Amino acid sequence: MASGNSDTTIDFAKSFDKLVPLIRNEWPEVEAEALDKTGGDFEQVVTLVAKKTEHTKTLVRKQLTELQSVSHEEPGTAGELGRLRKIVDRLQARSHEISEKMLADAKKKVSDNPLTALLMALGLGLVLGFLLRGFGRGRRAGGDA
Repeated sequence: MASGNSDTTIDFAKSFDKLVPLIRNEWPEVEAEALDKTGGDFEQVVTLVAKKTEHTKTLVRKQLTELQSVSHEEPGTAGELGRLRKIVDRLQARSHEISEKMLADAKKKVSDNPLTALLMALGLGLVLGFLLRGFGRGRRAGGDA
């Protein structure tokens, strides 16, 4: 277990320059100068952040470890969330393309056959009207009885 902690401490010191902006973003009350004075020592940073934020050292250690794992991910991704966002963005773009194409096709069909489109709209309106009107009568008849 101790070797895991020393690996984390060594890795933390190596990636400290990348971590400083993340630490400052997470805890703005921690001054950059005070962070620099720690020299990237994990325990000194934990102590500093705990004093400035009044968080427990255990909580600060956990959060610093999470920040460290975020700093090691490839640029432009934020782990699983980044991948999911990319998928959602692609799906949104594709659905937008499809809806634009369908709208253009519908406009073309209506402009090619305006009379047919008008008759279909009237027929649909009549059917919906009868359905809604029929449901309305059924409710009134039940309420009057």
